Order: sequence, then structure tokens, then C-alpha cells
Amino acid sequence: MKNFKNSIIIVLACLQSMFVYGVDQNYYISDVQQSQIRWTGVAVSPDHRFFVSFPRENNIPFSVGEIVEGNIIPYPNSEWNNWNLNLPAQEHFVCVFKVCIWIR
Repeated sequence: MKNFKNSIIIVLACLQSMFVYGVDQNYYISDVQQSQIRWTGVAVSPDHRFFVSFPRENNIPFSVGEIVEGNIIPYPNSEWNNWNLNLPAQEHFVCVFKVCIWIR
């Protein structure tokens, strides 16, 4: 059931990006990534980069990741995703609830 929900989230994110940026050709919706860990956010950039966020629970090693070649890697890097009570909050992700792409 979790994989199904995560797949639906990816499909919705793809549909959202198509409506926002316009579709002038045929696109096929496909499963991009599955996860056993619950995502709290999914975003797709105009250049088709996929970003996900995780709740900081159950020993999640990072809060924000990018899907690259089937792997989820910390975004923008491990340092920003490494946080505990002894580190300054202004230099680390503390509690990420969602991700979104801001375009100017």
C-alpha cells in the first residue's frame, strides 16, 4: 500500500508540473521511484529533477533528497541534512514537511 501511495504522489507531481509548464507534446506517466519510507513531499523541477522530503523519524539519514539514477541522495548535501540538538539550526534542515520548486 505504501508503494502505491508513493507512486500516486509521483504521478500527481508529474501532472502538476505538466500543467504548470505547459505540454506541447505527448508525455507518458511512469513510476519514477518507490520507497519503503513515507515521503512528506515530492517536487519536480522544470528540467525534470525529482526531489523528496522525509520526516525526521525512524533513523532517516537525511530530510531532503534528490532522485538521481534510481537512488535518493541528500540534497543539497549531507552537511545540510545532518542535524542534531548540538548543531546550529540556521545551517541545517531541522524539520522538513514538504519540498517545492520556486521559479523566478
